[in-house]
Amino acid sequence: MSDYQHYSAADFLADESFVNYLLQQNEADTAMWKERLATGQVQQAELQRATELFFALRTQKAIPVDKQAEQEKLRQLITSHSAAQRDTGGNTISITRRRSVALRYAWPAAAAVLLILGATWYLMKAGKRPTNAKDFVAFAATKKDIQRVTLPDGSEVILNGNSSISLAPGFNKDKREILLTGTAFFEVARNPEKPFTVISGKVSTTALGTSFYIHQSSNAAPTTVSLLTGKVLVEVEGQPSVHLVPYEQGVYHHEQELVKSTYDKDMLINWTKGMVVFNNANWVQVKNIIEEYFDKKLVIDNYKKDISFTGAFKADQLESILSSLEFTYDLKYTINNQTVNIAF
Repeated sequence: MSDYQHYSAADFLADESFVNYLLQQNEADTAMWKERLATGQVQQAELQRATELFFALRTQKAIPVDKQAEQEKLRQLITSHSAAQRDTGGNTISITRRRSVALRYAWPAAAAVLLILGATWYLMKAGKRPTNAKDFVAFAATKKDIQRVTLPDGSEVILNGNSSISLAPGFNKDKREILLTGTAFFEVARNPEKPFTVISGKVSTTALGTSFYIHQSSNAAPTTVSLLTGKVLVEVEGQPSVHLVPYEQGVYHHEQELVKSTYDKDMLINWTKGMVVFNNANWVQVKNIIEEYFDKKLVIDNYKKDISFTGAFKADQLESILSSLEFTYDLKYTINNQTVNIAF
């Protein structure tokens, strides 16, 4: 009988019955592994790593499902990742390959028109003189993609999935003004003569040369401005302005007061590299990360126990994260538009 307490992640993934359990393809194997989990026969940390690696690689279409030839490919993939696992002390599994990013006017013409009309509407609502719609330049990222955009002034923007920016007319002449919908990270080219301002809903963020992150959710969640380097001024009409220094964030929730707090800079740095990393995360931390970086509302129905979830995933792999949680903690998830439901 195998000693599953001493199995490595590679051992688990080389076991055909375990792969059948992950894929829910064989009732006997599924029942057997559930029994082993329930009775503590397995090494939980290595099993979790194996589960995370399996779904991360499968999401990249590196693992077709159930042929013997594919098992050998899987073993080769495991071997290729083993050195990376050792380098991180075996605590996380890093899948760092990103799809190539490019500057693009990404959405169809109809979406571009909506972006332009939205920018014009915002300026009219804010009491500014409306500008001819054709003068706006819009950039967008598709729903499941992350895009890097270089602006005319040399500033860099990382757009999260389903997010967009619109450059105001005359950008980089006397000033640099951008309208943001969604979530983005800005690395601003320094130019004290031309302030760089990002308008996201009612929140206005101004910098001279710095790097910061703005999250504006579609789920009525707070708008968050997180500063990584430099200094920014965050303003909400009718409220005192807030100055941020590195590793501080300003949070505005609808009509409530703009408040200042600190944040986990490592999470932000990982996200700019295309990764979402969990380090012994409990349910509250998992919920916050999913809602922040994937713009989803996470609803947990009657969860029975807390968790200690560790793993590294590509920043566009929500379903890989959820699948790993599902098989590790024996839960079920469903995605309905902007809501993720988890039930036990």
